[in-house]
Amino acid sequence: MAIVAGLFSTCQLLKMPLSRDSQLSSATPYRRVIAIHGVPRSGTTWLGTIFDSHSDVAFRFQPLFAYRFKDRIKLESSADDIRTFLMELYAVNDDPFILHYGRGVEPHLLNFRKQESPSTLAFKEVRYHHLIGRFLDAVGELKVVGIVRNPCAAINSWLQAPREFKKEWQPSAEWRYAPSKNLGRIEEYNGFEKWKQATCAFLKLQQEYPERFHLIQYEQLVVDPMSVIEDAFSFVGLRMEKQVMEFIKMSQSRHSDDAYALFKCPSVRERWRS
Repeated sequence: MAIVAGLFSTCQLLKMPLSRDSQLSSATPYRRVIAIHGVPRSGTTWLGTIFDSHSDVAFRFQPLFAYRFKDRIKLESSADDIRTFLMELYAVNDDPFILHYGRGVEPHLLNFRKQESPSTLAFKEVRYHHLIGRFLDAVGELKVVGIVRNPCAAINSWLQAPREFKKEWQPSAEWRYAPSKNLGRIEEYNGFEKWKQATCAFLKLQQEYPERFHLIQYEQLVVDPMSVIEDAFSFVGLRMEKQVMEFIKMSQSRHSDDAYALFKCPSVRERWRS
């Protein structure tokens, strides 16, 4: 983790509430919860889809950003509020955004075989990282998988994404603080300073919750996805499946220059340099 290890001693780490006030209710339809977190353009969609390819995972896409649950959870939310949110999230069956329909590839390629009632609820967020500690305190069976990408690569990817970086914006005025994108909102994590803030928070959480927070480096995921995912699955209590391995191989078997494509060849990790 050479990219982020040196930051730990120099970053001003975020303060997280540490009450650990509740355990997951035995009445829930799932046995485990996995939250996938990373700043924008860090590979969270690919990582989330890898988890989605597991037959025992009910995957949900950026629920706290969706209209259905927008601003539903805050730092002051109770454990009951968070558990209720997760129950409602698991039950969603009619929201194209949360269910991540229209993912930019042929639908049949992502038509994953699923168990009738998956025992794992997983969701991914590129915002709201300041709430991770609150979720960990409120839900004892929740584990977090964080992903960190070289900030130069993440910011370059942001500049190349037409729906994320407007053509009238100037890179020189946006790369560090991203004022036009973040708009001063605590939940937004664009630009270098917010990358640094999130990375420091992830490292702090990894130290405080060594059995519940797992950190992945994007570049390692691209180079050796099978080993990285096997480690991540083992951490959260999932077994590797043939369906997952097939999706990983397929996702790296061809390359699309579309900024939102899932299919990227391994050379994508160095393309920001050119």
